[in-house]
Amino acid sequence: MAVKHALLVVFVALALSASACGGEFGSSPTGPSFTIPIGGSSPPPAPSPASPTALWNALPEEEKAFLRVFNLKNFGRGNVTVRHGTIPIPIWIAPELKREDVAWGMNLWPTAVSGVSFRVVSSETEATILLRNELKPLELRETHVQCAVMVSQINSGGVIYQTIIYLEFGLRAGCDDSSFPTVRLVVAHELGHAIGIGGHPVDGGIMSGWGEFVPSFIAKGMSLVYLVPPGTRIE
Repeated sequence: MAVKHALLVVFVALALSASACGGEFGSSPTGPSFTIPIGGSSPPPAPSPASPTALWNALPEEEKAFLRVFNLKNFGRGNVTVRHGTIPIPIWIAPELKREDVAWGMNLWPTAVSGVSFRVVSSETEATILLRNELKPLELRETHVQCAVMVSQINSGGVIYQTIIYLEFGLRAGCDDSSFPTVRLVVAHELGHAIGIGGHPVDGGIMSGWGEFVPSFIAKGMSLVYLVPPGTRIE
């Protein structure tokens, strides 16, 4: 009999604004098209001839340490990779959001991480990432005061099957900074959580809340995650 695991984690965008981000990982069932420039979009990687163990063994220790803390999960069978199963990742964007705010983050991750790309879809039901311009649910408001929060659902196969990113800029007191740089960086940060980075690595660039780049240890570590199927045991 299959055992379902529930996993819920909340992430916050640290110093990107006075009160920028939060996020959660959880678990359950799998979960007008317009053009947005995604100059760095990369196609799914070709299958690697090397085994997952060989790929892991070849990874520098810094990348291994990053993945152990910020991506790999133990579902009773050792550390396995956690990522979206469909590439390009279908993403729905609320019509009220400025496309230039979203496009920067959607370009950043495919440029840095091999195997990651996004596809904008016209309805929420088609998407595995929902980018909403609305207040976060009541149950998150007391514990997560930031202006952005991400909630992801992960099944026991290591598949992220739904991610919701709530952006509250301009919707409540303390979240009135809707300037292009701030929103752009917050969206990029939350997309980093959405693709499978479960926290805020030290010296993590965009994921630490102080940079506009993806450092190499994150790029290489997440490239390995997207080189193998979700739920792959690599250690």
